[in-house]
Amino acid sequence: PVNSPYVVIPLNIFWDSAAFSLNDIFIYYDKWLLKTISFLLEECNIQVYVRQHPHERKFNTGKEVEKLLNRNFGDHKLYTFIDSHSDVNTYSLVQSSQLVLPNTSTVGLEAAMMGKQVILKNDVYYANLGFCQKANDEHEYFHLIKEALSNPKELSKEQIENAKYYFALTMNNSTKPFFGDCYEVKEWSSLELDTILENESVKWLIDLIMNNKLLLENKLSI
Repeated sequence: PVNSPYVVIPLNIFWDSAAFSLNDIFIYYDKWLLKTISFLLEECNIQVYVRQHPHERKFNTGKEVEKLLNRNFGDHKLYTFIDSHSDVNTYSLVQSSQLVLPNTSTVGLEAAMMGKQVILKNDVYYANLGFCQKANDEHEYFHLIKEALSNPKELSKEQIENAKYYFALTMNNSTKPFFGDCYEVKEWSSLELDTILENESVKWLIDLIMNNKLLLENKLSI
């Protein structure tokens, strides 16, 4: 439990190519971390939690980032590095935070689902969907951070719902192309239409389309 306001910086797995973006105002990962943490500590005087991606422990990686940050900020009273072996719950950490500053981590999308302010520095896949703020240069990035900390704003219900639907779609993209919950495309394409229409998942999909329901509305509790 932390009684004072704080910022969370959730890290990607350091070597993950998905963490790189063609349009990034800092270009270099270490430059972003050093400048941003320095700004938060010195200019904003706020507690900073850097959360290492838990998967780093599986591959025994990420030690260079930890050493870099601890060398520069390890003695600062407002700085805390939570390594990949920690049992700290990232979602609990985000839930009580005032601001979340991801690189390209999906945690940024999940933070928006929790109603948290999220500020981005690049064109991560959820950057332009209206529930996060994206900076176009360093000056704007630090200005948005300062504004978010001095004048906190809650996300609207619509923004939170959009983040939830987009998260559902994102997770669905990693699954096989099943037709509903039963047939794969190569299977149902060879079936008689009457057989397909009797499937419960197909009935659900048709109901979704015919009654103009939002995608996944009656499938997920969101």
